[in-house]
Amino acid sequence: DPFFADRARRGGWWRRLGQALLSLGQLTECDGDTRTALALLGAPPPSSTSGWTWLLLRQIARQVGHLVLPSWTYERPGQRLRLAEAAQAAAMVSRLAFFKNDALRMICAGFLAVNLAERAGGGVQAARNYAGLGFLCGFVGLKGLSRRYYARGRRVAEETADWSGVLVVLTTEALHRIGEARWEEAEALLHEAEPLCDKTGDAQDRELVWTLLGHPAHYRGRFENAIAFYDRALASARERNNPQTAAWALYCTARTRIDTGDLAGAIVLLDEARTLLASQPDEMSEIATLGLLARAHALQGTREEAREIARLAAKRLDRAQSAVFLIGYGVEGVAEAALLDWRNGDAKAARTARRAARRLRSLARTFPVWLPAASRLEERIHLAGGEQKTKIGGSR
Repeated sequence: DPFFADRARRGGWWRRLGQALLSLGQLTECDGDTRTALALLGAPPPSSTSGWTWLLLRQIARQVGHLVLPSWTYERPGQRLRLAEAAQAAAMVSRLAFFKNDALRMICAGFLAVNLAERAGGGVQAARNYAGLGFLCGFVGLKGLSRRYYARGRRVAEETADWSGVLVVLTTEALHRIGEARWEEAEALLHEAEPLCDKTGDAQDRELVWTLLGHPAHYRGRFENAIAFYDRALASARERNNPQTAAWALYCTARTRIDTGDLAGAIVLLDEARTLLASQPDEMSEIATLGLLARAHALQGTREEAREIARLAAKRLDRAQSAVFLIGYGVEGVAEAALLDWRNGDAKAARTARRAARRLRSLARTFPVWLPAASRLEERIHLAGGEQKTKIGGSR
């Protein structure tokens, strides 16, 4: 049909424009263009939470059908162009929802992307869609299915010489392994991904790989190595004026500086990251930045600043879903500021600290990387409670 063929071509142009904006870190503009692309390609995204919920149920049912039925029952070779473009646009919606920390849209768009790609038939570059489902299944505890989707995504990418797709699978699984505190596995995946950046030619790929490599280095106490990775990512991001990846490198460097005692230096970096993120719908990074900033001020003893920034972090955490381990830095910052107030006689801060400890413990069940921090926080709250009782008893 010429009408639908023309819409498919125009939808593809909008999808490519959205992809270019995503690579430049312009997430708001990317979101609008990607939604336009999906509408032109016959898969308009819902405008309400109930709409996304209903779409998710339909897409899960469709994926189950794809798993048990022969491919000829659902493939539509006559609609290949439209379905392939729509699959890539849906994958971008899922990625944007990840940055916004919107679990419902991330999961729904991930299933939609895979289903559209499978309906388009073999040869479609669908690796990133399977990578997304691998991450989502791991998030809900379906570890066997998660590894199956990662393996399938890699196989599909290699069959179609989709090196960008292979890289997406590797970096997505590496992020997953970092949240599980599996440092060796994460580093192996990222070292395999690093040379692929030369094949894709996308500077954002390199910045992502370097940023992710800094996490295992940091958690294993290799602070100089971590900062070296972040410095490379920051230099590249600044050279091409990408605010999003620059902010990633800044707040990750600040995290390492906090843990090595350079609180003043960390605060400078976090203030800059916060400025860069002000124009970006990257809520996950914003929560991490605010939490780290609140923690740095609390450790420095600047109580008013710590309390105000922790309040902003808590406000965002109230509406956020725990889709990735980085959100834990927001919880940790709220707890650190509350502990400072508690030590200074604010009894209400005790409730805030205990609530943060419960959330961090809950987060650690999904992301074991937070288990040590959750235990340390619980012990500090226990000690703080004992100190307060001792003071009250002495006064009496």
